[in-house]
Amino acid sequence: MTTMATPNAASLGTDRRAHSLRPLKLDAAEAHAKGWVRYEDDATAVVEWDGLTPVAGNSTARFPTSRQYPAARATLDDLNKALSSLANSPRAGDGKTLRELYETEVDHYERLVSDAQTNGRLEPDYGTYVIDHARGDLYLVAPERWHRLALVTSNSKLLTDPAGRLTWAEIRQKLEGAVVGFVGMSVGGNLLEGWLREARPRRVKIADPDWVELTNFNRGERMSLRHAVAPRSARFDPTNPYDVPRVSKAEYIAYEQQLVDPYLDVDVYKEGINRENLDRFFDGGDGEPAIDLLVEEMDNLDLKILVRHAARARGIDVVMLSDFGHQAHLWWNPFHERADAPIGYGADDATLMAALAAAKTGDRTKVFEFVAALCGADFAGDQFGAWMRGEGEQPTGSLPQSGATAMASGAIGGKEIALRILGHRVPDTGRVVYDLLNRTARG
Repeated sequence: MTTMATPNAASLGTDRRAHSLRPLKLDAAEAHAKGWVRYEDDATAVVEWDGLTPVAGNSTARFPTSRQYPAARATLDDLNKALSSLANSPRAGDGKTLRELYETEVDHYERLVSDAQTNGRLEPDYGTYVIDHARGDLYLVAPERWHRLALVTSNSKLLTDPAGRLTWAEIRQKLEGAVVGFVGMSVGGNLLEGWLREARPRRVKIADPDWVELTNFNRGERMSLRHAVAPRSARFDPTNPYDVPRVSKAEYIAYEQQLVDPYLDVDVYKEGINRENLDRFFDGGDGEPAIDLLVEEMDNLDLKILVRHAARARGIDVVMLSDFGHQAHLWWNPFHERADAPIGYGADDATLMAALAAAKTGDRTKVFEFVAALCGADFAGDQFGAWMRGEGEQPTGSLPQSGATAMASGAIGGKEIALRILGHRVPDTGRVVYDLLNRTARG
């Protein structure tokens, strides 16, 4: 197997989907026809393609059988078990049901397999090669329609519009077409996970300037030793023990999600949100879409307010899930319906801005007063409140966060986003507090 080099960020261009860890895709039929992918007698796969060079430093890569994962047939087998065979299977095109379209696809696949075997080829002209250049793995997955269908089939029709009038296909169109922006990828990564599991959109936008830390692992979705540090090959001096390059939070989570759905496009702002790129994040440009909804989970207090002002000016809803100890606080800014909606829950805008100015003095108590103005004074409950007051043992100098509360926040947020995209109203107060310790919920 060829050792993959560290990508040169300057060579990746201005397309924010082309982040340094992004798996590469090749249409199998085209790759076979043009010789980009071929198999040797021992079934070693050889990829010879100029598209590898910007990220791998070489146009050729070899994948032994231990690093190859042909998954197209498995996907079709899985769909056979999952798709309804009843007469009320959803209509998906030309008046045919999903089950009928699936049966036609399987027949097509089997003919391609037979043709490949007849002509001495290992794989049929079917599906998409996914090259994980960061880890040296080669996948062969089903075409987009069928891979993505397998990811949402079990969701059935649990999600509907408020009136229940939309068909399954219409619901899928709304969810797939929505572009949600996520700023802050710690707890925000959990919300992204919830949204993707619930909706499977075609595109998302994410921003975070930080890198992965081992102390994030209690709450970071899909974090593992693969992301604690960059490989030794990324060091300027491979023998220097003090040279420890880190992995971007935004890039790691895009990478992991694209190994679930390689057809997902992720616009990655690894520098985070700032005044220079805020307009592009909201409004798009150069082929990048505007966002329909914003998820805000940043630590920076100034930016929390800045993005809300920008969202309110554009009529874009903002949702935030704050994990305070055992409590998950859901807070909506329903700017789409109310251009005059306040930014905070616990205070009017003037009081909130005054609290922000006071928080910048570095006084710890003033920071908590700002949080109360934004989220409500009842945020300081249970053991989290004891930590704020400095009571008892203090293992951490940073904000204490429960992994389970972060996971619950992601699940709640994912459901809330999907419901909002389908037209459901936000809670009357804009807020719900889920108390996981006492097993209660309140507005």
